[in-house]
Amino acid sequence: YLGVKASEKYKFALLTTPTGPYYNKALKVKIETEYTRADEGGVGFAKTAGNYGRSLYPFEEAKQQGFDQLIWTDANTHEFIEEAGTANLLFVIDGKLITPSLRSTVLDGVTRDTLLTLAKDAGVEVEERRVSVKELIAGIENGTLTEAFAAGTAATVTQLGEIGYQDKRYVLPNAASRPISNGIAKKLNDIRYGLVPDTYGWNWIL
Repeated sequence: YLGVKASEKYKFALLTTPTGPYYNKALKVKIETEYTRADEGGVGFAKTAGNYGRSLYPFEEAKQQGFDQLIWTDANTHEFIEEAGTANLLFVIDGKLITPSLRSTVLDGVTRDTLLTLAKDAGVEVEERRVSVKELIAGIENGTLTEAFAAGTAATVTQLGEIGYQDKRYVLPNAASRPISNGIAKKLNDIRYGLVPDTYGWNWIL
C-alpha cells in the first residue's frame, strides 16, 4: 500500500520531566493577519501536528520582528481573535474576563476551562464569545483592557506585555498589577501543589 491512512494500532505513552516556567517574562505577541493556523471544518480544536506545522514559517517571521509568539485570527476575515501559538487567550475588559468562544478552529483547552471555573467561583464575570481585533485594540487605547494572558498546559498563565498590530506596538499594563489573572493563577498553583484543598477533584495520585 502506497499512501496515507490512519494507523490500525496505537501506543499510548506518557512522558514526564521536571521543568521550570515555560515562559519567564511577559510576552511580545503579533496579531497575525496574513497566515492561518487552522480553517473551519478542520482539526484546529485539537492538539494535532498539522496545526503546528503550518505555523512554523509565520512564527519565524514574527520572531525576526522581535516577537515571542503570534495571536492567530480567523481564516476567513482575519478580524477575530482565536488563540495564541500554543495556548488559549483571555482578556480582562471592563472588569470582565473574556475569551474567544470555542469553535472548530479554537483549542478546547483544559487549562482554559480550569481558569474560567476558578474565575467564576471568585465572583468574576466571564464571557465566552467572539472577540474582534478592533475591540482588542480599542480596549488597549481607551484603557478598558487591563489584562491579557495566554493559558495552556505548559504555559499555565503567561502574561502578554506587548501586542503588535499593523506596524504598531501596544504596551499593556504592568503584569505584576493584574489582580484577576494573577489571582486565578495563584489559586490554580495552590491546588496543584496541595497548598489548599482540591474541592474540584482535579488532582490524581498516580
